[in-house]
Amino acid sequence: MTSAPTPLWRASAEDPAQRLPLQFLNGSDSPRQAITALALASFVDGTQPYSCSAEIQHLRAKPDGAPAPNDPQVVRRHTSESYDICMLAGPGWTGTFIRNLKCSTSVEGQVQVTAATPDLARTVLADIVTAYGQNPTTDDHTVPIGFWHLSDRGTPTRVCRDIRVPRWTDIRENYAGTAATRFDHLTDMTPAALGGSIVLMYGPPGTGKTTALRSLARSWRSWCGFEYVLDPEKLFSSSGYLMTAAVPTTPRDSEWSALILEDCDELLRSDAKSSTGQGMARLLNLSDGILGQGGRTLLIITTNEDVHRLHPAIVRPGRCLAQVEVGPLNQEEISRWNEGAADDLKAPATLAQLYAHASRTPAVLLDPKRTQEFTGVYL
Repeated sequence: MTSAPTPLWRASAEDPAQRLPLQFLNGSDSPRQAITALALASFVDGTQPYSCSAEIQHLRAKPDGAPAPNDPQVVRRHTSESYDICMLAGPGWTGTFIRNLKCSTSVEGQVQVTAATPDLARTVLADIVTAYGQNPTTDDHTVPIGFWHLSDRGTPTRVCRDIRVPRWTDIRENYAGTAATRFDHLTDMTPAALGGSIVLMYGPPGTGKTTALRSLARSWRSWCGFEYVLDPEKLFSSSGYLMTAAVPTTPRDSEWSALILEDCDELLRSDAKSSTGQGMARLLNLSDGILGQGGRTLLIITTNEDVHRLHPAIVRPGRCLAQVEVGPLNQEEISRWNEGAADDLKAPATLAQLYAHASRTPAVLLDPKRTQEFTGVYL
């Protein structure tokens, strides 16, 4: 049995470090800039006149990063809290590999290769991408969601996590009739049927807005990626943050992207223009203004405010793809919920109250001295 041939990019050079030309650096240069300059030296002097590059959306998990610290192809390396950059070298080629440790963009890795021939450049690039890149895992019960925040240094930062998401048909009974019907329509939505860019969910706390939102991420996973903004007030007060999170310069995994803005009541009230400055104007511009044109970005907004207290520009026809009032259940809906698990609870009742009531033990229910309302999970 013959072993597979060693990829060209894994072939050993006699001494790659000896091929590095002397570079003149000034005091403002960083190790990253020095590595970039060294990697391009052979391209500049014509020894390796061909170059190509690629971006990797998802990197294979490696505890020490990629490439590994003892990789023989690594000639130079610099690591910071935000990125890890390596210079790689082999016979007839030189490359750089940048790993975005904080995922401040939708790209986790960047590769650039220079080589003596165009075929060698393309082959080495493909080998590196294959070695370190991977397709995202497909789990029917989870969806990758990016979480954005503005760091203490003022840098937009993104961290991606796999979030468990319920199937809509499994949770439909948790919602009142009108809300359930509108969510039926939303879960079947396709890009061709979009008639607005804002999905507005409003209603009192504990009615299941976040749970429905997670279900929507599962229903739209084939065409829309979800990004959760932890600090929406900062997003719309910083043009740089807004451009990075909402208008990425790199290709997305999905055709569309949905920004999740939870509980941003101050941005939505009728007096938002005077109280939040340019925040409301930027939100509207992202939804259907020049900024939003061609961006293929949807806004999914949740609020505890009554719809009549919201800014009229938010709820006007043509801007909202859907307005869903997520309210408590009536007596008939309570009796049907979970096969009558809470049919002794009086209407109206929120989803949080239903779960809290159904999870009580008999000792709690029969204790006349226990008057404090049971506190359950926030939904």
